[in-house]
Amino acid sequence: MTRFDGAVVMADTGMLSSHSDGRSSAVEIRNGRLSAFYPGEGSRPLSAQRWEFTADRFSGDADVEEFLRTAQVVWKEEVGSGSTNPVQIGLADDGRRCKAVFKAIDDDGRRYVHEVAAYKLDRLLGLGLVPTTVLREIDGTLGSVQLWVDNAVNENNRRAENLEPDNRAAFESSLAAAKVFDLVIFNIDRNASNVLITPADWRIHLIDNERAFAAKSPAAPHLADARSRLEEPIEQRLAALDRDAVRAELEGLLSEDETAALLARIDLLLQGS
Repeated sequence: MTRFDGAVVMADTGMLSSHSDGRSSAVEIRNGRLSAFYPGEGSRPLSAQRWEFTADRFSGDADVEEFLRTAQVVWKEEVGSGSTNPVQIGLADDGRRCKAVFKAIDDDGRRYVHEVAAYKLDRLLGLGLVPTTVLREIDGTLGSVQLWVDNAVNENNRRAENLEPDNRAAFESSLAAAKVFDLVIFNIDRNASNVLITPADWRIHLIDNERAFAAKSPAAPHLADARSRLEEPIEQRLAALDRDAVRAELEGLLSEDETAALLARIDLLLQGS
């Protein structure tokens, strides 16, 4: 990704084979052109990957959802890190374009449908924390397609770079809402590397939700921590949540046990408020 109108190039190679099946790599800048370089494989231009989301050409979530489901897949590339073998894709149609992540993982408690379920529940609560996500078949394989978050840093990098929001209180409130949401969906895989922040607007984006929604109750310390972060706006939204709407939206994405456990976790949160 680039920062400061392209003056700074940031690269995360994911090169530790012990952690993410990575490989050594580098960004090469020559005569103003960017290339990705992999030892033994040569280099490939990165200019084609400057495929920013044309947000101003979409009317809202429903419009983005339809685009993710139907737009032409122009290019595909393995992300290069992560245990779910995600593939980055470029979508384009009628002058609109975006990058997205395609996941087809469906084993060992990690399911692509959980990505879609997290998005749907997030929108039912009106939080806007999970990027737009849909189901789609690509090359004969069904999976989740999630809008790529452009120009973002993860929470680890934000701290390392000492990036601070103008409105610290509002940012902390968003972090608190994210913590509560993660307990509701029971995302056991949340860490600072998959909490993305866009410094342009200081929004938080929660990716990597494929390991959420286990049919379990949270441990007492985790429940107490989430309760301590339960601010009135999200508390009211959880209390007003239409249970029938939840079941209808998540039908086919979660099992009955997973949905029942989700609603039970909400009840546990609210009991302590």
